[in-house]
Amino acid sequence: MSKGDGSEVYSWGQGVLGQLGHGDEKTQRQPRLVVAFLGFNVRQVSCGNQHTAVLMESGEIFTYGRGNFGQLGQGASVTANVSTPALVSALQGKSVKQVACGWHHTCALLDNGQLYTWGSGEYGRLGHGDETRQASPKMVEGLQGKACTFVGAGGFHTAVIIEGGNLMTWGGGYFGQLGHGDETDRKTPKVVKGVQQAVAHQVACGTHHTLMMTETQEVWTWGSGEFGKLGIGDEEKHAEPIMITALQGVGVIEISTGGFHSAALTGEGHLYTWGGGDKGQLGHGDDNSQNVPVIVEALRGKRVARCSAGMHHTMAMLDNGDVYTWGSGEYGRLGHDDEQMQTTPLLVELLVGKGTKEISAGGFHSLALAAGGDNSKSGGQAGHVGAPYQPKKSDSKGNRIGFATANGGEEEDGEDRPQTGATGMTEESGGADTESRAASRMSARFFLLFLSRLLALTRTSTLSLALSCAAR
Repeated sequence: MSKGDGSEVYSWGQGVLGQLGHGDEKTQRQPRLVVAFLGFNVRQVSCGNQHTAVLMESGEIFTYGRGNFGQLGQGASVTANVSTPALVSALQGKSVKQVACGWHHTCALLDNGQLYTWGSGEYGRLGHGDETRQASPKMVEGLQGKACTFVGAGGFHTAVIIEGGNLMTWGGGYFGQLGHGDETDRKTPKVVKGVQQAVAHQVACGTHHTLMMTETQEVWTWGSGEFGKLGIGDEEKHAEPIMITALQGVGVIEISTGGFHSAALTGEGHLYTWGGGDKGQLGHGDDNSQNVPVIVEALRGKRVARCSAGMHHTMAMLDNGDVYTWGSGEYGRLGHDDEQMQTTPLLVELLVGKGTKEISAGGFHSLALAAGGDNSKSGGQAGHVGAPYQPKKSDSKGNRIGFATANGGEEEDGEDRPQTGATGMTEESGGADTESRAASRMSARFFLLFLSRLLALTRTSTLSLALSCAAR
């Protein structure tokens, strides 16, 4: 990896697992420069649930953060947490053009169309035909002969667009998030037949749902509909693709999925959000959920150039490089030097004038990629794979960043994980950890309903017993 003019990578939020890349495990409530990347040209940043991947212009990938499922790709000898960016050496000599982090797995798309995956293999999310954990990148053999053009990594599933515009998915299918009309897990890639008539341009994988944008700027959705995150007016589960009619004709150029919510950006710079809003992550000034896309009024009049939905927060970057965040402020993930929940977009002051060109919202942390130097007018110029869609009118190795020392021991998450249905999901970790503790429990609202009914039943039983005793 050779040096150039250099980019600037900023990170903030939860740092307990080293996912901020600062060489420590401290939480940061404001953007902090990742000094390891100074002087190097960065192409893309991607946040997982609690790990991070950074793609260099040289085509190399550096990872850091939580590593106990092999999601850092550092090999079997490095499966603990890493707090300093470390090279994924197994991919050296291969030119990577896009990286995508899921909850506990990572994907790398090469210039030649090959896809490599690593990390947790549970539910077949790596696409290797089994559920084996991979601590090093491994090529997805089932995609040989098919050139991939875009990859999306979700909580427990993965999706790719192949040359020609077909979409293929695999991994956990228990909420229909694979789009194959059933709830079956798939361990190898399979074409989503329900959208074969369309030419896919971008795909976004949430925890339990999927969004796909076509070249004609239509948006399709499927999977868990809890909290209305599919955007089709209900909260039902849909195992086959359905078009989001509310977004027809608005000119969508980018889509993003979070833990319980979704976002779509239009060519005119308008941002729409929908789904779960309990943490204020929709940006509508309240904590209500929305089952259809609603424009973020607070950003009307500003031209949004990029968007990113995290687990319980959302990020938006304007065409001038300014960054706005909202939603859960826990761990300082919003970058406002506090942990307050924000229900409307708030400017991240420390990034003003940095020339931000890309953002990524993770489970509990956030990243921003800036051009470096004095770039107050150079924001919004990302040009790599994953940049907003620009509709075609005519359409019918030198310096290295050092390794961190492994941080032993398992860490517990500091915040509940997604709570969608009873799935019984467990990670194959020998009981040391489960990536889906909260996901395998009842959703909060159903649990509260259960408690209220149980309480009512208890009161009725107590009253009956009292009356019986009195009669005696």
